[in-house]
Amino acid sequence: MDKKQQQERAYIAAMAESMDKQDDPKVGIFWYDTESRELFGVLYASASELPFSGNGLKTLSVLHKKHWIKEKYRGRDPRYEGNDYTAIPRGRIFEKKIPGGSVFQLMVGSWIKDVGEDHVVQLVRFEFDLQSVELEVIIDRHWDIGHGWSDELF
Repeated sequence: MDKKQQQERAYIAAMAESMDKQDDPKVGIFWYDTESRELFGVLYASASELPFSGNGLKTLSVLHKKHWIKEKYRGRDPRYEGNDYTAIPRGRIFEKKIPGGSVFQLMVGSWIKDVGEDHVVQLVRFEFDLQSVELEVIIDRHWDIGHGWSDELF
């Protein structure tokens, strides 16, 4: 076997190692498009691959604000044209350590009540592979339309 074939086999083996992890629960961020009634700007990582922070939480390290800036710069999706990443419904998935295990948490603003909580939860469960885990919906003003780092959590 030549060097190129060895390299190809190494890549295939690396991908094969991930085959049984395709449906692992994910944590991450998203926006919700009220016109198309779908999630967009979804970024995630398998929760099993991330450590819990000192406060017993895990989530993707990317912030909505930073992701919005990159997508706006790329110019491929007109939904990012505005300057305010908080003007569109958004949310984040956390995993929280609890005695005896963990629970996943969907953090959203009160906007979820206006667009249909059950619908959004169904989309999130599918997109983040959360069908077989406990999922709490937590409504917090940080994720309300127009709120963000400009009014800090504290």
